[in-house]
Amino acid sequence: NRAEMADEVARGVTLRDLGVSLLGKWKLGEDSRFEYALSVVNGAGANVQRDNNKKKSLWGRVGLRGKRGDTKWRLGLSAAKADRQEPDEPPSEYMEFKSYGTDFLIDHKRLAVNGEFALSPREQGGEKETMHAYYLTLIGKTSKPFGPMARFDTINTDEYRRWTVGAYYGLPNDEVRVVFNYEFRYEEDDELDNGLDDRLYVWTQVRF
Repeated sequence: NRAEMADEVARGVTLRDLGVSLLGKWKLGEDSRFEYALSVVNGAGANVQRDNNKKKSLWGRVGLRGKRGDTKWRLGLSAAKADRQEPDEPPSEYMEFKSYGTDFLIDHKRLAVNGEFALSPREQGGEKETMHAYYLTLIGKTSKPFGPMARFDTINTDEYRRWTVGAYYGLPNDEVRVVFNYEFRYEEDDELDNGLDDRLYVWTQVRF
């Protein structure tokens, strides 16, 4: 599953917006490059052609990517200034927010490590708060088409925490791929007596 911070902090709850994007890369050397992406969108959400206010949302990222020997690496900085108001919601549900983040990746032939951290100051209904979130993912690689993986992700530390452990079978271009994931979850407002709602997932893909 996608890290929880993706919906709540890193990009907002909508996957699609109408707008324009500029993205590209510049080669810095034999094994490195600079990359950039900038988007200006209406912020109204998926499949909404008429914006609900005059403000636009701005999203951007700059980063470096390279390779040294058997190791690939990536480091990026991102920021956003946006707003959101869900359709048919009262004005009090309107929210303005900013987001500042950093991401990294180290991909070795035996281990891949990637993570992201973000802060998001926001104001909704006259109330202000700053959310912070991060995740860290480890993927083990073997000489066979299977291996272990683990991830920890959290929002505001005490409100939401999740450990995910599992294993995969099949590489990206294989005909059959299977992923097993078990999630150890904690949510502050969970209705269960022990505060946990653990989940087991089995994901399968067949290419033909």
